[in-house]
Order: sequence, then structure tokens, then C-alpha cells
Amino acid sequence: MLTVEMHECIANIAPYGVSPLVRIADKERWMIKRALDAGAHGIMVPLLSTIEEVQEVVQQVSPSSTNCSPKLNNTE
Repeated sequence: MLTVEMHECIANIAPYGVSPLVRIADKERWMIKRALDAGAHGIMVPLLSTIEEVQEVVQQVSPSSTNCSPKLNNTE
């Protein structure tokens, strides 16, 4: 999805009281920042398999956060 389309989609659902979530294709910082800057209330990053990968994503979103302890949703 292009950035312009993402902005339009988020803006179009805002009046309905829905929290926009954006699925990010990769854990790249620029992708995460762009989605959040567009107004997304949250992001989903697929294919994270270790707690270290999750922590890396959290650090990218809020680098000052050091007390974060994200949990993996283990459905095995």
C-alpha cells in the first residue's frame, strides 16, 4: 500500500470511531514510523519469532522505553 493510500484509508475510517491498525510488511523503522505518523493507533508486524525481535520493534517505536517487557502470543 502506498503511503498516500494508507493516509486516505486511516482518514476515511476515523469518523466511524474505529481504531485503525496497520499491518507492516517488515520491521523496518521507517515503515513503522510512517504508519504511526499517518494516524494508525497500532501496528501489526508479522513473522516475529523471538522476544528479541519484538523488543527491537518496541525500541524503534519508543526508544526511551527501557522498562518494556513485551510478551509473545504463543498459540502452539
